[in-house]
Amino acid sequence: GFRAPSNGAAVTINDIRANKTGSELVIISHKDLKAQVDRYASYRSSQSPNKISTSVYYVDEIFNEFSAGMMDPTAIRDFLKYAYDNWQTKPFYVLFFGDGDYDYLNVEKLNKNFVPTYQTIESLSEILSYPTDDYFARVSGKDLRIDLAIGRLNVQSLAEAETVVNKIIKYENNSEKGLWRTNITLIADDGPAEVGYDDGSIHTSQSENLSNRYIPKFFDQNKIYLVAYPTVISGLGRRKPDVNRAIIDAVNNGTLILNFIGHGNPNVWAHENVFEKSSSIPQLKNGHFFFLTAATCDFGRYDDPTQQSSTEIMNNMKDAGSIGAFTAARVVYSTANEIINDYLYANLFKREQNLPFRIGRSYFLAKQTRFEDNDEKFHLFADPTIRLSQPTLPASIDSINGKNVSTSIQINALGNVKVKGKVRNIDGTNSNFSGEAIVSVYDSERQMFFSEMNYWVKLQGGLIFRGRTNVTNGNFQTEFVVPKDISYENKNGKVSAYVYNSTNDGIGYTTDVIVGGTNPNAVNDGKGP
Repeated sequence: GFRAPSNGAAVTINDIRANKTGSELVIISHKDLKAQVDRYASYRSSQSPNKISTSVYYVDEIFNEFSAGMMDPTAIRDFLKYAYDNWQTKPFYVLFFGDGDYDYLNVEKLNKNFVPTYQTIESLSEILSYPTDDYFARVSGKDLRIDLAIGRLNVQSLAEAETVVNKIIKYENNSEKGLWRTNITLIADDGPAEVGYDDGSIHTSQSENLSNRYIPKFFDQNKIYLVAYPTVISGLGRRKPDVNRAIIDAVNNGTLILNFIGHGNPNVWAHENVFEKSSSIPQLKNGHFFFLTAATCDFGRYDDPTQQSSTEIMNNMKDAGSIGAFTAARVVYSTANEIINDYLYANLFKREQNLPFRIGRSYFLAKQTRFEDNDEKFHLFADPTIRLSQPTLPASIDSINGKNVSTSIQINALGNVKVKGKVRNIDGTNSNFSGEAIVSVYDSERQMFFSEMNYWVKLQGGLIFRGRTNVTNGNFQTEFVVPKDISYENKNGKVSAYVYNSTNDGIGYTTDVIVGGTNPNAVNDGKGP
């Protein structure tokens, strides 16, 4: 006969369809996380410098009205489509506030499926089986382009939720101004892969392409390319311990973005096991949270209920780690990885109303162009409404030794150099800005050849000078003597100025400066630098 239900209970229908007002940001979460969800929603809608209209819905409410009370990921998608079609203020940003996994029936008895994932039906295929949040974002038309910008915070407890909300608030309100905002760290895998296989320069060349074509030149780029570091042969195989140290130092010293291109899995990068989850990540002590972009396999495999990926651990670290990440949840392919990563960077530094795009908008635009299977595996593990903490004010280097930088200017070893610049606005000098400037002068760009992959790499020239000076009514100047240990190549160097005060910061630069030669009239005054 038919089975009888063991018990019955009345279900309250909140009639979430009745609200037609809407909001730009929709938060979908689980009531176990309610205290921190409400705290975040209040902050995002009223207190944040990046505030936006916000509404909160819980999965049980959605399931009750869109799937007869059953846990069904499609119910979440149907709710978002209803909101998109019927709200006066259409949603654009969606935040899944809570982890999700493939254990719909709670076989593992871990109860961590706060906001369920959508899984493809090919469950036995390593390549074709994957979760994708793109499914929830396709709510208009029959095409595969996403219509919503979805980010996910993979928190598994109220304590983790509190940590992540604290990090978001700190990132947007209390991030210390400094040169870390002008640093981008690029990490590239080397050639040797599995036994008998060598990828050659593919990962290094992809990183160089990203560097040369998509990253604005005012940023300082710290390149950690595995091919440039010594290999140590151990009982466990090839290792590159100096790469681990370089990555940890780059993060702890402060970097706006950390990008990796190469092989990976949820626990480690590269076949040399760099940036390993259990040993490297605990050494991160960075107060300045970075945004992670990782064009690699599996580094964001978030839907395994038995363990957390490196991406999740860094996002959920207390007072350290990352503010968010863009990476893949499954096995992906190098060429397609490069393309989707490049499209993200093509939109990551764009501006609206003189502010950087919200990360979710950059992500959304990248996925307007790329929506193949490989691209569906890439997720935004972040609050989609945050903006990168990059400098926003325009500044300029106007003259060197009294000569306008519109023409190339030579600076010599032992020569005295005077740099003048300003903080700018539409009309010229921003006379309302006073604060400090950090002026940095770099030697000529270097090139390094790696014979094992027959490939040349461009490296930023060495630091010739760095000094602080006051900015008064938008103007600044500084003076220094060029040391003798320069390259003498008579090629272009770089002069940049990072300007800041307690509320704003900005950046300006020029490469119209030639470094080389020696000042024939240098005077030895007997004083040290």
